[in-house]
Amino acid sequence: DYNPNFDVTESLLNSSFDWNGFTGARVVATENDSKNGIGMLIANLLSGGVPQLFADIRTNWTPASIKKATGVDVEKICPLGIIDKRNSGAGALDYAVDIYKLVKGSQKMSIQEVWQAILADPALQEKLIAQAVKGTTYMNAALTYFPCDGLSSHFTSPGGIPLTAYRYNVIGDQLTCSVVEGSTVTLPDKVASHISRVTDATWPETFWTPRGMSSYEYMSKIGPNHDGNSFGLLGADMITLNAMLRIPVDMHNVAPEDIFRPTLWDRCGGDDFRACALLGPVYA
Repeated sequence: DYNPNFDVTESLLNSSFDWNGFTGARVVATENDSKNGIGMLIANLLSGGVPQLFADIRTNWTPASIKKATGVDVEKICPLGIIDKRNSGAGALDYAVDIYKLVKGSQKMSIQEVWQAILADPALQEKLIAQAVKGTTYMNAALTYFPCDGLSSHFTSPGGIPLTAYRYNVIGDQLTCSVVEGSTVTLPDKVASHISRVTDATWPETFWTPRGMSSYEYMSKIGPNHDGNSFGLLGADMITLNAMLRIPVDMHNVAPEDIFRPTLWDRCGGDDFRACALLGPVYA
């Protein structure tokens, strides 16, 4: 076939495994989205090597819109709404699994500790691979998007997983970063099926709600229709690293007491843009 999609390759490169077994992720940002690639590389580093989820910020659903479309009340499940994160194939297959449930005692562990436990235990690696493969189906590509066919990975991320979303943007020659912590959500079958049907049921799906802000606020402020995502809560780490690189963070939901930055930020009233402009970038 001429010019089929590249989803199989992208999904396996981003995953922690391939047909040879556990390998570690090779970060790939699809559709030439270099700025999302920057975020994925940084989050992969800060998390200790965790595979990253490249996603479209496909649709925003409020409890009211879900009830109008399906008749189902999800107010108690996701009162702030959900983002349907869905991309045709660049999402790591690891996100078909709740990796926290693989590791005993993970409720009290950081994502770095959880991932190190998996790296140190071949049995956990095999369990991760088996669950990810079982939870994933490669489906015929949607010809409206991919007229030359191919295969797209489809899975649904389990609910209740801490998940950090992030996005790098460029204003002129200035990089900026947005980072928002939240968690995945398990929706009632009728709701999940409806959302899949009206978007694309052949693509992987992760239903996510941000902490302390509405899903609409997140979608309207994040910028492009792509974001990167990582297992775990990495917001504070990303804010610190961006301060070190003099990249202003234009949006976050991390508590002030969890943020560590140079005291110059205090002299600038906490204004990232002022502090970073005074110091100048340390990247080229």
